[in-house]
Amino acid sequence: MAAAFLCGRLFFDDHWPWAVLTVYVKAGGNRRRTDVPRKGVERFAGASLGRSWPPAWRRRASPAGRR
Repeated sequence: MAAAFLCGRLFFDDHWPWAVLTVYVKAGGNRRRTDVPRKGVERFAGASLGRSWPPAWRRRASPAGRR
């Protein structure tokens, strides 16, 4: 949980509660020891992609001259 707070605040600014919530909800449902780091990496990658993709998409979709 502490790592989720720290990484969330450092990397995801306004969306840091999602990192903490994800850890809280998903950490309890693991079957094997390796599930925790694997799911953590997958969620970090998803959060990073979700944070970087929409702004890039919006820039490409906006008409020229409108900013």
